[in-house]
Amino acid sequence: DETDEVDEPVAAAPSYAATKRMLVDDFGSKKRKRALRAADMNMVDIVKAGSAGAIQHALNAGSEAQIKAVSVSNRPDYLPEYNATTTDRSQVYPIENIVPADLIACLSGKALGARVKANNFSNDPAIYKFIAHGLSSLRQEKSGMARDVFRQRLRYLTLLGYLMDMYVHNKTRVLSASDLAASLSAPEPIAEHLLFRFREEKVVDSGRVQYVTSGANRVALLCHICILALTVSDFSIPKTAFDLLPADLQILPDLLSSHFQQIGAVMNRKASGIQVAVSLSAPLSLPSGARRPGRRVKK
Repeated sequence: DETDEVDEPVAAAPSYAATKRMLVDDFGSKKRKRALRAADMNMVDIVKAGSAGAIQHALNAGSEAQIKAVSVSNRPDYLPEYNATTTDRSQVYPIENIVPADLIACLSGKALGARVKANNFSNDPAIYKFIAHGLSSLRQEKSGMARDVFRQRLRYLTLLGYLMDMYVHNKTRVLSASDLAASLSAPEPIAEHLLFRFREEKVVDSGRVQYVTSGANRVALLCHICILALTVSDFSIPKTAFDLLPADLQILPDLLSSHFQQIGAVMNRKASGIQVAVSLSAPLSLPSGARRPGRRVKK
């Protein structure tokens, strides 16, 4: 039987970066050496951040090169179960993988529907600008839209609002699903699902349990927000709407763009006005270098 031959590793010549490092070590000034050590520590910090928080950590440091260097080894934890082979964009991230089918019926779009009917949302500070943009689009499209599709879109916009509230108010103390339901003005079954998906239990000194937000929770939550934002926009978000999200979520545009890329969305950085700034293609194309996860068990 023939056996596969394995090439012995060949020692590579020192890279430009390695050569530069040796020269700085030997001949560099104290200032250059301090800068080199600071760069080393920065990269160590990124590795320590772990796969769950690596993207966010690197973006906060403001270095795209560092972001590309981070290996997301546990990528499935950021995302709901998805279909990477379907050619139907609506089935790449099915809504029931974000909220189970038996809970979708708990979502009510009546409050937003009343605002659409009254045309009362454009300048309401209680509504996120991205949600208001979605309601405006829905009002324009309503006449040619089936009633069940209209109601479904309202439910999804309502759910998106809950997720955005959780992201923006992540430091709000939550002791139970009832607490979160009251904070979000959401049905308790929905709040309970979101609580266990996007927060973690922490036992405080008194022995009570609080539900806190970790770095991994924040990354997963923002990825889900990106998915829902695409879903309510027919999987193509115009630049005018995309520009509203960073202010709504109180984050940097680059951080938002990075998370859209992590879910496999395509960014058009030259878009303007009503041109598409971000879209989802099918079949799903994940970022290069990221491990394509297999089928996930629904939580």
